[in-house]
Amino acid sequence: MFADRRVIISQLADDATHSLKDAAQIPRTLEPIKNFSKVSGLSLNMNKCDLMAIKKCHLYVVSQLRIKLYLGVIITKDDSARRSLNFEPHSKRQGNNLIYGYREICH
Repeated sequence: MFADRRVIISQLADDATHSLKDAAQIPRTLEPIKNFSKVSGLSLNMNKCDLMAIKKCHLYVVSQLRIKLYLGVIITKDDSARRSLNFEPHSKRQGNNLIYGYREICH
């Protein structure tokens, strides 16, 4: 939800994200894109398209799930892995920066 509206498509430069409830919505989402492609001559490079599951689900039937990187964030279903992969490296680096900054001020 954003400003009391449900967001299902977000666009950042040439990256588009479609938030779907389940695998049954995939064909219904791709059909208008295919129609647009026929009219415009523009098309998706399906080799660059990824399917990512956020919640626990059985999408391995549709696509093999792997950890995916999206806009610098590692997406995975495992909460602890997501935290350790995305936040801990940055917090350690920031902690080191603060220590060195403190040393420079004190000396």
